[in-house]
Amino acid sequence: MRTSGLQLWLDAADVSTIFDATSGGSLVTADGSAVARWQDKSGNGRHATQSTANARPVLKTSIKNGKNVLRFDGSNDWLQSNFTSVSQYSMFIVCKRNNSASNIYGNYTWIFGIGKNLDVSTASRLTQLGFTSSPDSFTWDPRSGTGTISITRTDNFNIHSCIAPLGSGTARYLLNGANEQTLNVSAFNATTNTPLVASIGTTTWDKSFPFFLNGDVSEILVYDKALTTNQRQSIESYLNAKWALY
Repeated sequence: MRTSGLQLWLDAADVSTIFDATSGGSLVTADGSAVARWQDKSGNGRHATQSTANARPVLKTSIKNGKNVLRFDGSNDWLQSNFTSVSQYSMFIVCKRNNSASNIYGNYTWIFGIGKNLDVSTASRLTQLGFTSSPDSFTWDPRSGTGTISITRTDNFNIHSCIAPLGSGTARYLLNGANEQTLNVSAFNATTNTPLVASIGTTTWDKSFPFFLNGDVSEILVYDKALTTNQRQSIESYLNAKWALY
């Protein structure tokens, strides 16, 4: 499954990566306990943390295929890690939305994003994955200003595969390894407006509006290159076998 270029790997099923303090502290094992630090398994030390106690997601045990997930309450929960400047990337996110109506601002709620922290300019947003209520779909923006890719939403656990190429090329979004949607992206350049952060459960640019995710996040992998079809399928097969998704 593992290939070169892995920049961020968050795995809720790995009980050794969930902590009650941003600096580490004690492992979180009890159902419903708050999570302050989700440790990065990529080796890059990009741990996702939350210093505000009441804004932390909670651990939910044995939710999907007997494995744990992190649950975000749709009110104010979010985590954030530092990220690196990249000019192409591939990301894979396993998650589920738990509420179809609440906490949607301007028809959008965000699952995951990479961009410059608290910068509201669209140019600062490298990528963002979320959902809209009208139309009822998952939406991925491979780079602000290039357009969006949308696919019909389901309220199951899904794998979101998002591949963004270097320079001009075709961005690809797949849901559970199928239903591919594409978008031409020209002059893709994410090296501006750095340093970058990765936000889970809300946007990179605003932590006050109710963009917050009401749902469960199982696993996130981000690479600093556009993976080949075989590499993508290998990761999707690993995630599907692990989380029993389709």
